[in-house]
Amino acid sequence: MSCTILTGTTLAVHSPYLPEFARAARMVGGQWDRVNKLWRFPGFTVETLSRICEDFYPGKVTVADAIPVPAALPDYGWHGTIGADVRVTVTIEKSFDYNTKYGSTRIHIMRGCPESLGEPYRDKVFVWFASNARLAEGTTVTLVGKVKAHNSRDGISQTVLTRCKKVS
Repeated sequence: MSCTILTGTTLAVHSPYLPEFARAARMVGGQWDRVNKLWRFPGFTVETLSRICEDFYPGKVTVADAIPVPAALPDYGWHGTIGADVRVTVTIEKSFDYNTKYGSTRIHIMRGCPESLGEPYRDKVFVWFASNARLAEGTTVTLVGKVKAHNSRDGISQTVLTRCKKVS
């Protein structure tokens, strides 16, 4: 496992997931960049950050010029009005169980395109809380359902779906 410190306007660290490093990064003010999948450390020097990384990745720390990091995906906004029927073709990005006192719920986080909008809107974010459906990450499906809510997370608009059925 190696750790690369990327120099630029803000120092950033790209490394394999290590829970202990994530905990330490948060404690010293590191900020997780979900879009680019790296830790950002504003106000740190390369030397300080190297010492921190060396504690978790001994002998495997390298420093590199900042590589072009892809910009965050544009926020395409919400889809539909609350209560409206929708038909969307989505790719499952993340799928995990969430346990509550009422039982287990499967949360699907998906990117896709409402069929009525076409290709430019392929990256809209949809969330579906399902008690029975178990869709595998990376699969592409067409769903019909209703818009339950419009939420935002980390500045990205999310359309929450309910009562979905897999069409294909």
